[in-house]
Amino acid sequence: MLSYFKHILKSHLGFLIFAMIFIPLIQFLIIEVFTGLETKPFIDSVMKMLPPQIKMLVGDQFFSSLSIEGAVGFGLNHPVVLMILIILLTAITSKHIAGAIENGTMELLLALPLKRTTIVSRLWMIVAFISSMLILFAMAGLFISVMLYDHLNIDFIEKTLKVGLNLWFLMMVFMSFSLMISTFMKESGRTASISSIVILIFYFVDMLSGLWKPLESFKPYNIFHYYQPQNLMTGQRSLDQNLPVLVILIFIFSLVSHWQFQRRDI
Repeated sequence: MLSYFKHILKSHLGFLIFAMIFIPLIQFLIIEVFTGLETKPFIDSVMKMLPPQIKMLVGDQFFSSLSIEGAVGFGLNHPVVLMILIILLTAITSKHIAGAIENGTMELLLALPLKRTTIVSRLWMIVAFISSMLILFAMAGLFISVMLYDHLNIDFIEKTLKVGLNLWFLMMVFMSFSLMISTFMKESGRTASISSIVILIFYFVDMLSGLWKPLESFKPYNIFHYYQPQNLMTGQRSLDQNLPVLVILIFIFSLVSHWQFQRRDI
């Protein structure tokens, strides 16, 4: 497993290093902006100029960030952060399943005394570890920035860790979904594209549900409904409302991945 882990790291080292630097930097800068600058008067004046529909959307996703807790939630829910994580996870799973089948390296891997389910399980665990490291790096950027302003305390750390845990489970859903798609296909590029497009559709529908009332009834069926970091930080939502759904989806996608990879032709 160690050699397989090294192989995956080597294959994605450049993007991994970029993510490990860029994601914590975004968190650090967001906290710096909301704690180091007098942003509230400026944002209040801008808020008055916005149409009611935009106020509704932005009010839920951004203006609660005027507190430290809200800024943390906004940072860990930033579209750029989410997209970097999603692109990386889908790229790894698609390259090392569908891509390995496409270029013939999967045949060499299966020539080793390994069960097919072992390959899928090891890839899942490796990507889960990489995801956890990136999220820990992101929270480190948050903690360092908050510590500079003497706002770091046990309650704050506990809330942030809950958001980080929720984010990890969300990423595991996306990774497990991408892994499942990979076991049905033979082209890594097409697999990554399909997985990313499906996830992006859910993301944009979640955003539009704040603008268009007919979509509000579909919120419980959207995966992003089960990741609301700002509400977690402010105590308006708990992990118990999010994790069961995410765990069930991870289990289903992983189960289908093992079943399909076991029966498919290479």
